[in-house]
Amino acid sequence: MYGLGYNVVSDDYKVVALSYYCYNQFRIATCVDINSVRKGLWEKLENSPYDHSHTDSVSGVLVNGALHWLTHRIPEYSSAIVGFNLSVDKFSEVPGPTDLQDYCFMCKLAALKGYLCISTILSPSMDKIIFWIMKEYGVKESWTKFEIKDPNLNVCLGKLLCSIGDDDDVLLDVNEELVIYNMTENWCKDLLLDVNHISYEGRTFVDSLVSPYFGRETEGYDVVSDDFKVVALSEGKSVTCVYIYSVRKGLWEKLENSPYDHSLSDHASGVLVNGALHWL
Repeated sequence: MYGLGYNVVSDDYKVVALSYYCYNQFRIATCVDINSVRKGLWEKLENSPYDHSHTDSVSGVLVNGALHWLTHRIPEYSSAIVGFNLSVDKFSEVPGPTDLQDYCFMCKLAALKGYLCISTILSPSMDKIIFWIMKEYGVKESWTKFEIKDPNLNVCLGKLLCSIGDDDDVLLDVNEELVIYNMTENWCKDLLLDVNHISYEGRTFVDSLVSPYFGRETEGYDVVSDDFKVVALSEGKSVTCVYIYSVRKGLWEKLENSPYDHSLSDHASGVLVNGALHWL
């Protein structure tokens, strides 16, 4: 399991990786490793006090500066929603909806418009997707219940993936097909895309990370401005375009074209020595 998030306190992107192993007759230990983009290194933390092995191996859901997973408490193995706070690198529990009781392990977490959301198909008639949105983070009483029920959808085989844009649209996986559903006007649209539920997830994102568009990228650290930078070279018609991305600014900038021809060299990343990136 893994998760990517931004720590506003240290102005740093972090990757959290969870791995687990069995010991002492099937008891589970969940290891926690964290990577800091600013530091450029991995660090091993204390093991998680929860058992993550019985839930789906999905990425954490980022809400309110914390990555969230569905887990089990140890040793009673009751269900729990836990958040890993990226500012203090600690786990803490988030109270779930009262009427879900101990069936969180049969649910899915998602982020809708910045709110933590949990969904399930555990309805008496199995003909709808039920989900709750936590309107005020950390407040149990703020969970608000919604239902998705459409005669044209086989929702008993569906799950809520994520929100789309600024409208009241959500993305559903219904019987391995992607469907857009509008919660306000109660309409749905089949995207006509078949998917394999084993090989994908749905997550919202903010367009601020380094773009994967360019073919030749290299990162380095600028000690003068205390900033990580990515330099991207892109060959055009007889010219080599140069783009630079600043992690601190969070944007790309186009520079003057390189006075050299990089097209005949290997499409390799630059070599960082003495504060400069080098290519042949």
